[in-house]
Parts: sequence; structure tokens; C-alpha cells
Amino acid sequence: MIMLRHALETLVAIMFVVMTPAVQAADPVERSPEEIAQASAFIQDLADRTIELLDNPEIAEDLRNEEFRSMLEASFDGDYIAKVVIGRYWRKMNAVQRDEYMGLFSNFMFDTLMSRLSAFNNEYLEVIGHSVTKRGDMFIKTQIVMTSENFYVDWRVRPQGEELTIIDVLIEGVSMVKTNHEEVTSIAFREGVEGVLSSLREHQEEETLAVPLMGEQPINTLN
Repeated sequence: MIMLRHALETLVAIMFVVMTPAVQAADPVERSPEEIAQASAFIQDLADRTIELLDNPEIAEDLRNEEFRSMLEASFDGDYIAKVVIGRYWRKMNAVQRDEYMGLFSNFMFDTLMSRLSAFNNEYLEVIGHSVTKRGDMFIKTQIVMTSENFYVDWRVRPQGEELTIIDVLIEGVSMVKTNHEEVTSIAFREGVEGVLSSLREHQEEETLAVPLMGEQPINTLN
């Protein structure tokens, strides 16, 4: 009886090994020098166009803001960033809440980027290196050269078909997406998704969109 049970257990173990597909880690995605060069040129072009726009005294402020916003929307994957920031609470939103969140967060993020990047006038950006993640995202490492001091910005660039898009910005090592994710999910944990929407509504009404994108400490930016 014991021998029969042992034989059956051995048979089951063999069948499990044979029938279970092998799980292999995906091979890291490599990027060619040409792809790295394209991503670097993509970031350099964005910086150059930003500085050119900000330094043009002949453009009215409202038109400058409109063009600046369009430029950033074309360069950043706002929908992806918004979903990563809200994290698991996205699944707890209904369709109406999702639509409102996407609109509010989009305004929140792009208005803040405009505010932060507008400080780049009379400065310049230079690409100083790169790295590639296992899934193939490219971190384009840059230096913002200023009169008083320089600071470092890493742009996470992801190919989307034939296009390139920015999915995160790290200022002096501080991730925009991670910082906002921690803060937004903290509000969602305490107050639910309606608390997040309420905070974003308040900021839109008050136009005080102070997200810590430039290496600042994330102190009460959404509540």
C-alpha cells in the first residue's frame, strides 16, 4: 500500500513537471545606438522649442501658454501617467469618476509642468548620457545649465509604435510619477476616490498647482 501510494505520488509529480509550462523571464529589451540617438534628439528638441517659445517677446502670454500646453501634451503620455498615479484605485472608480479624474489630473499635471519648465528661459539643456530599462524604456540623462548652478533631469522615454513619448521625469533623482502616486494614493486611502477628485477640483479652482517636480519635498500639494 505504501509502495503504491509512493508510485502514485511520483507519477503525479512527473505529470506536473511535464504539463506545467516553463516560466522564463523575458529577455531584456535592447536599444540600438540609433534609437538612443532618436530619444536624445527628441528630448533636446523639446527643450530647445521650450526655450525658444519662452524667450520670444512677440508672443502674447495666452498664445504662449496655449502653444506650450500643446507641445507638452504631444510629448508626454498624460493618460498613462494619470493611471499609474492613481494605481489600484482606478479599478474602484466608475466611468463618470474616471472621466473626471482624467480631465482634472491632466490639467493638474500639464499646468504644473508648464509652471516648472517656464523657469528654463535663458538657460539651456544638454544631454549627458542614457540608460535602458529591462522593458526597453530609455532614460535620457540631461543637465540644465544655469547661471548659479546646474541640476540634473532624467526623462523616461518609451517608444509607442513610431512615436516617442515621455512617461516620467526625475529631477535630481526624484520621480514625478512616484511622488504623485504616493500622494494621490495616500489621499485615496484616507478619503476614497472622491477625496482625490475633490482635491483636484480645489486646485483647479484656486490655480495653485504646486507639485514637487523639481526635487522639492512633497508637502501637502493636493490637500
